[in-house]
Amino acid sequence: MGKKREQQEARKAKAISARSRRRFMFGVGASALVGLVGYGLFAALNGPPLPSATVGFDPAARMYETDIVHGDAKAPVTVVEYASLTCIHCARFHNEALPAFLKGWVDTGKVRLIYRHFPFDGDALAAAGVVSCLPEASRPAAVAALMRHRDRWIGTGKPAEQGLDLLTIERRDLTKAKQCIAEGRMGSKVVEAVNEARQAGVSSTPSFIVAGKLYAGFMSAEALGAIVDEAVAR
Repeated sequence: MGKKREQQEARKAKAISARSRRRFMFGVGASALVGLVGYGLFAALNGPPLPSATVGFDPAARMYETDIVHGDAKAPVTVVEYASLTCIHCARFHNEALPAFLKGWVDTGKVRLIYRHFPFDGDALAAAGVVSCLPEASRPAAVAALMRHRDRWIGTGKPAEQGLDLLTIERRDLTKAKQCIAEGRMGSKVVEAVNEARQAGVSSTPSFIVAGKLYAGFMSAEALGAIVDEAVAR
């Protein structure tokens, strides 16, 4: 009986040891899996956003009279932003992200940013015409003001007039701008750029084209900067 009991105890101890080893190996495997998933999640959350499409044209190959350019033409990377002045997500980018992006990437010579109008409605088209009728040096501040004070001109029935009232412009330039707006010639130039973009697959705002890739939707300065850094590295 004593020998039989010893054999039973030995088998029991062996089984417990085997279960312990399995639990240990499962625990190690699970930890490794969690680590890999965690790394993948970290990379997904902190890496450059994925493009939504590849475009078959270089939007910077042709410049339009209505474009607004930030940065040096000799910068290694060019970003073209398509935006509507009535687009809330565009306003968020310009209010929250653009200043930091200009400081961290444009002013440092890494990238040239081209703002291109892509109006989705009559108010946006009228406002784009207002901006385009201003001297080139005044246009960035005009876009910033219109994005910042959307509630003061959108839906008023007089977007051009109300938008113009928001801007700080010298009297001589104001007179010229009003004449230009009355002629309406800048509207057709804005539409020309829109048609080219639509044919290339741009369909929403804001949209950013970097190195042949289309990125749609709001991006933080860091997210857009990561895309630029990746393009510079290539």
